[in-house]
Amino acid sequence: FDDSCEAPEDCSMDRCPDGSMGCTCLILDDGEGICAPTCSTAADCPELGDEVFVCDDGICDLPVDDG
Repeated sequence: FDDSCEAPEDCSMDRCPDGSMGCTCLILDDGEGICAPTCSTAADCPELGDEVFVCDDGICDLPVDDG
């Protein structure tokens, strides 16, 4: 499934997981863009199997496990 993007307009709701409140283009550190669910709180984020999203600066993100 292709979730790459260059601008928020590239990310229609069908490019984000079911249950997303919104969908936008998140530019990663390497300059690549991916479509990501938007949020106001973690409760706005979709559930994806056992993964639990956190709401980070308006974007649903998977917590980074530094362990």
